[in-house]
Parts: sequence; C-alpha cells; structure tokens
Amino acid sequence: MVNVSKNQLDPKHLATLFSQLNTIVSRLNEVQADAFLTELLGPEERIMLAKRLATIIMLHEGYSQYRIAESLKLSGSTVSAITERYHRGDFKRIHTLFKKEPVTFTDFIETLDQVLHLGFLPRKYSARDRWKFLKH
Repeated sequence: MVNVSKNQLDPKHLATLFSQLNTIVSRLNEVQADAFLTELLGPEERIMLAKRLATIIMLHEGYSQYRIAESLKLSGSTVSAITERYHRGDFKRIHTLFKKEPVTFTDFIETLDQVLHLGFLPRKYSARDRWKFLKH
C-alpha cells in the first residue's frame, strides 16, 4: 500500500509538481523510462501500476471482473472500483492509446500472462472469440 503524508501540499504546488513530472516522463525513451520508474518506484508500486493498467486493458478486451480478479490476483473490490471508473470514462486517454498502439497493449497482456503463468489468456483472440479455435 502506498503511504501518503497527512501533511498536504497546496493544490497549486501539487499541480506544479505533477506538471514537472509529466514533462520529465514525456521526454523519456523506453530505456530511460525503465530506469526512471525502477529508481523512482518501489516494487510494490510498479506491480500496482502494472496490474491497474492490465485491468484496464482486460476490461477493454471484454474480460469479466471475476476473470480479471483471478488472473491478476486482485480483490473483487479493487477490480470493481476500477471497472466503475472505466465505465465512467475515467480512462479515456488510455483507451485512445489502445487505438493508436494496439500491438503494444497486446504485447503487454501477453507478457503479463507469461509473468503470472496464467495459461488461460488466449493470444490474438478477443474475449468474445477466444474459444473459437476449438471449433475447428
């Protein structure tokens, strides 16, 4: 769990910090981004971000909340909260990235599948057609 200080920054200062962080991240290439995130975030924070992104991608691909929770070893309430935000449209910018770089996100899911040893995320099939290959 991420610990945030109870002493809050002024909203203007916080906005400035976020702006600076966004500027730095936007200028990084893949190798630099990997080093940056590895040095900046602890293992738990990186896992949390990867699982959150994977949840959003899996929702986009049509996976059920149950399957997401089981696959990513997340609680049902966590998946439910992310699903609610997804349906509310909170991840529109990420959704736009899916359309621009679908292969990147497919690769992300396949890599996550290998890392977690799931074995039940069929490749190259949408959630609707995932078992179609069995009919042949």
